[in-house]
Amino acid sequence: MIQRALYLRSALKRLLAIDNSRKFSKARVSLTLSHTDWKTLESLEKILCLFVDATEFASGSSYPTLSSQLPYYQILQNFLHELIARECDRENNQDPDSPGWKIWAAADDAYRKLNQYWVKTDSNTGQVIATILDPRMKLQLFHHLEWEPDWIQNAREKFIQIFNTQYARLSASTSPAYYSTRITTSSSPWPNC
Repeated sequence: MIQRALYLRSALKRLLAIDNSRKFSKARVSLTLSHTDWKTLESLEKILCLFVDATEFASGSSYPTLSSQLPYYQILQNFLHELIARECDRENNQDPDSPGWKIWAAADDAYRKLNQYWVKTDSNTGQVIATILDPRMKLQLFHHLEWEPDWIQNAREKFIQIFNTQYARLSASTSPAYYSTRITTSSSPWPNC
């Protein structure tokens, strides 16, 4: 709705400038948006679009989403952080009681909340394993997202631990005796993993 209002901004201004009827003329004062109101809507649209895109992607039912959750979450955090930093520089000289300043303060609170939940994803090995097993992503995605090397190593070790404890013994019973199905961190059969 905000995107539509911004798209139709000039048409809405012209419509509200028309003085066709006395009834409409009386209501026009309360319907007219000020320059500050439009700036507030622009700020809200920038923030809310990030969350709409993330929600729509994560709600997909025709494609797997578990493997994309960690990267998408981090991308959302990065975009929000960059947007807040850029916009707060512009809003720095404003009054803390102004709508623009309050919006970016609320966006900063949202960013902090995302960080709180991000810490909790560390205990969810399912997301890490799904990301590593996704042929589009693997561990290379974590390098692309500029994860710290120890975070990438931790994700790799989680994957190897789960494989060795849950699946290595299953495939060992069906594999030839000369083939070891256990994975070690030093000799992984997958170079990107």
